[in-house]
Amino acid sequence: MSIEGIITRIKQDAEASAEHIIKSYRDRAEKIRQDFDDFRKKELKKNSEAVGIERDKSEERTINHARSVANQRILRAKQEMLSQLYVKVRYYIENLSDVKYADLFANLLAEIGLESGNILLSLDSGVLGEKFLKKAEDLVSKEKGKKPKYKLKKVDGDFRGIYLESGKVRYDLTLDSVLMDLRDKTKPIVIKMLF
Repeated sequence: MSIEGIITRIKQDAEASAEHIIKSYRDRAEKIRQDFDDFRKKELKKNSEAVGIERDKSEERTINHARSVANQRILRAKQEMLSQLYVKVRYYIENLSDVKYADLFANLLAEIGLESGNILLSLDSGVLGEKFLKKAEDLVSKEKGKKPKYKLKKVDGDFRGIYLESGKVRYDLTLDSVLMDLRDKTKPIVIKMLF
């Protein structure tokens, strides 16, 4: 074979070998590109699912937060309603006729049932006078069978209602105390009725 034939043969073998190598690299490049596309699609799907899950969690958090805020507003509204109710009760008691107002405190004294003591008055000294004292004594004597001995005493202060002192014990029958006690006793019942 001549040199030209050998060169041609080497050239043909080199071209065939180069074609084979190029085809091999193209196949590998295509495989890498396909693997990358598959990986990209898989990651996009995974990210899309993660975004969906995060979006669902975010929506759930938003809904839970809105519920919490709504429940807090409802609770505040209920508490405001209760407060307004007890303000109205106080207003009602403060605006009772003098006779009914005196009867209320006479009945409270009768519930305690002490046979003697000092009745301390402040702002209500004009309303809770001798008629009140007689009514209270009559109520206690019905219960005990013996007429009690109470003394009315005006004291400095700015309270409505009375204090009853007997020995070292002082019973708080002021309007504030009575309303506080009333609120404590009736709040569960009122809550059930209103809500």
